[in-house]
Amino acid sequence: MHFIEVIGASGTGKSTLTQALAKRAGYVPVIETEDDLNNLPFFEEYMKDPAKHAFEGAMNFLAYHLNRMQEGIHNAPEGTNAVIVDNSLLLQYAYGLATLDDEELDIAFRIIERGYEKLPQLSLRIVIDLPIDEHVKRVQGRGRNSDKTVPVSFLEGTQVSIIKALEFFDDQVPTIIIDGEKFDWLNSPEDVDDIIKVINETLEEYGALFNDLSEKRHSTETPEARDWRRRQKHDYVF
Repeated sequence: MHFIEVIGASGTGKSTLTQALAKRAGYVPVIETEDDLNNLPFFEEYMKDPAKHAFEGAMNFLAYHLNRMQEGIHNAPEGTNAVIVDNSLLLQYAYGLATLDDEELDIAFRIIERGYEKLPQLSLRIVIDLPIDEHVKRVQGRGRNSDKTVPVSFLEGTQVSIIKALEFFDDQVPTIIIDGEKFDWLNSPEDVDDIIKVINETLEEYGALFNDLSEKRHSTETPEARDWRRRQKHDYVF
């Protein structure tokens, strides 16, 4: 069984993409719900002032996401091809890079490392790339009460921090970058099928275990994705 995680800042479409891929490809989705988030301790305070409540928020988010990933994997029916989650422990580290001090970040990193040890081998990461203007527009337009108070500077910082987190972990997990403006996974089944095709090719090429991703390139990598990867100085496939 493959284990796939979707990474992107809040409001980039992680849950929508996860549900679309699950529906078209038959994956088992693990979806974050607004009710669950609203019931987390410190969630409302964190969304209003991420810096002030950063550590408390980070610890709660890590526990919540690890627990729901474990439950989703445990409850997956026998014969499941893949479990796909609309978040990532690595994403929580990215949030921490934007808000935690060095000592707090070290604690978070050790918890994340231990968390990944409790999960199946990660087969694939899907990262949503979205320009900040479009990102802000989507966050402010999706209607969640918690989004109304999110500082734009926090969204900008999170996008940068995701790249830093990917570079810091450098765990050689195959990674697909998806252009959030180019692909319309909400309204276009054809776009979803295109993404699934690349997912299947990537999983087939690299499998669930891999040792030397740094010397490989995916044959379907587009010039745009290659330029994006070079700008970020990291090894991505698309």
